[in-house]
Amino acid sequence: GNDEVTQLLRSMQRMQAQLQSVMAAQGELARQHDAGSLSYRMDESAFPGDYGRMVHETNALVGSHVQVQNRLIEVMKHYARGDLSVDMDPLPGEKAAITQAMDETKTSLSAINSEIRRLATAAAAGDFSLRGDEDRFAYDFRDMVAGLNRLMQTTDQN
Repeated sequence: GNDEVTQLLRSMQRMQAQLQSVMAAQGELARQHDAGSLSYRMDESAFPGDYGRMVHETNALVGSHVQVQNRLIEVMKHYARGDLSVDMDPLPGEKAAITQAMDETKTSLSAINSEIRRLATAAAAGDFSLRGDEDRFAYDFRDMVAGLNRLMQTTDQN
């Protein structure tokens, strides 16, 4: 009777303490990541049995997201240097929006690169009558093409 109830209460208290420890570890994980420590993980060895598995799965999920972020950074650095030979990995589901955004970035950079190369090739051959298609571009890319068009026009008139 009373002995079993006492054992049950103690067992429930241990379970509650373990859950609170896991919650505290998850809170620390969130704080560390919010502070920029993306490599931080919870200590799986601090939690026995199913709690350890739960912590392991959370760490794996976090690791998966960080891996995508790191790959995104890697691809962006290539693009920033002008190396458009790299593609973002195809990602599943809602993460595909990341792949799509990077593909659009690459397409846009390739288009402005081609337009500049086309005008430069014509100028190098002495043909200053060519003009870039400003309407294909927006914002700074449009300004770049417009600037090249002014340069081509000025040189053509002289």
